[in-house]
Amino acid sequence: MDAEQGFAPTTLGRRLRERDQGWFCVTEAVHRPEDYLRPHAHRYPAITLVRQGSFGLEIGRDRFECSDRGVFYKLGQQRHCNRVGSQGSQSLIVALRSDHPRIEEQGLPLPRSSRWSGAPFAFHLAARIEQEFRTGDLASPLALEGLVLELVASLLRGSQDLPAGAAPPWLAEVEALLRARFRETIGLREVATAVQRHPVHVARMFRRHYRCSPGEYVRGLRLRHAARELRETDRSVCDIAVDAGFYDQAHFCRSFKRQAGLSPSKYRAATRA
Repeated sequence: MDAEQGFAPTTLGRRLRERDQGWFCVTEAVHRPEDYLRPHAHRYPAITLVRQGSFGLEIGRDRFECSDRGVFYKLGQQRHCNRVGSQGSQSLIVALRSDHPRIEEQGLPLPRSSRWSGAPFAFHLAARIEQEFRTGDLASPLALEGLVLELVASLLRGSQDLPAGAAPPWLAEVEALLRARFRETIGLREVATAVQRHPVHVARMFRRHYRCSPGEYVRGLRLRHAARELRETDRSVCDIAVDAGFYDQAHFCRSFKRQAGLSPSKYRAATRA
């Protein structure tokens, strides 16, 4: 579907493949390292699933940096610009028609603000959407539509509990600490002590602004790190599990399959097919 006539995003970089299913369109796109996409707007809202590299979104003074299975949602008709990271990026872009009857008949409008999510559901759905996007059999259109609806439902559910006000500066310190030490066993009390806050307050504020607990966030970081290692290296599953901070290979395999819908070995094979 042409960007000017339909609702596919207008700044797709180099398109690897695309599937138009009427009320939504999924495009796999690659952007070169350090690309800067000047201020622009898309006709329809879109959800970007960053598969590799990093892709930033700037709306006024607000900045969202997305990488390693991260997801962000952006409104239609909203001017923004994008910056691609030093490693470039490869993304799945799901453009949505906001007048889809299954959404409107429920009285559930799409979120009215752009937002980023590092929640575990994003990793799970991204992997399954990728798999169906590449399958191409007779059942894949129906399966892909179901997954996109599930992604929309997750956005709707999250939009009912948007944070009140800006996140306190110390919360960014918490997130940075978790990101830097996600391979380690680190307790909430230690994290709270580092920012001089009570553990209960840290947990409450973290869930409010990141929509998951600190523990879920760390698990997501470990799984995204492991997924990247599975895609890009030939290391054994056992080595990857230990390096990512899991107790053992069995624990890692259970967690990975629960989130991605595939075992680590099948995920590796699928992403290299």
